[in-house]
Order: sequence, then structure tokens, then C-alpha cells
Amino acid sequence: GQGDKNIKLKLYLAQKKEKTLAAIMVIYFGNGATYLHGASSNDGRELMPNYLLQWQAMREAKKEGYKIYDLWGVSGENKTWAGITRFKRGFDGREIKFMGSWDYVLNKKWYNIFRLLKIIKKIIP
Repeated sequence: GQGDKNIKLKLYLAQKKEKTLAAIMVIYFGNGATYLHGASSNDGRELMPNYLLQWQAMREAKKEGYKIYDLWGVSGENKTWAGITRFKRGFDGREIKFMGSWDYVLNKKWYNIFRLLKIIKKIIP
């Protein structure tokens, strides 16, 4: 819970008949839980498994004494992320502005290669 110094990373899966429909990854540390990544299949989308997974993670966080559940931000004007932003805002939480996030570079060579590959990916569909 809140007083733990341990960091926990949990993977939540929504499955139907042994088929994974969606997954989310949540990190628990300090007094909060933060949603890091999620993915879903087109199969079973009508079941809305992403909502179920978020709700389960929120319930567990509360049960274990965490005070904050962070959906890791929303996108203001970026239309690329409009669907994800709508999904997150659907939980009717409080939006808090932070300074932002930055990359902490451990190996400059590999970081530059990574950045170059991201640029190439945008150019070549």
C-alpha cells in the first residue's frame, strides 16, 4: 500500500474463452498507481474490456491503500490521440497539469538510433 517502498508492476488481462481481448500495465509506487500502457484486440471490442481492466486496477489500488490512480495524461489538441483522451476523460477524474515528461538518456548512441528510427517510421508508412 501507500507506505511500501517497493515498486510493483502488474499486468491485467481480459480474456474470453482463453483468448486475450485486452491488456493493461499498471505500476504501483508511493501513494499512487499509474496506468502505463494498454492494448486491445478488435475481437470482443463490444464487450469494452479496457473499461473492465481499468476499473479492476482502480479497485485494487484503492483496496491496497493507494490514494491516486493516474491514467497518464490526456492529449489536448492532438487528434491522433483523441480516442484515448475520450476514453480517459470518460472516467470523470480530475485533470492535473504537470511539467511534462522527458527522456533520461543512458546511452546516447542507442538513443539517437531510436530517435532516427522513429523519424524514418513517420516518413515510410
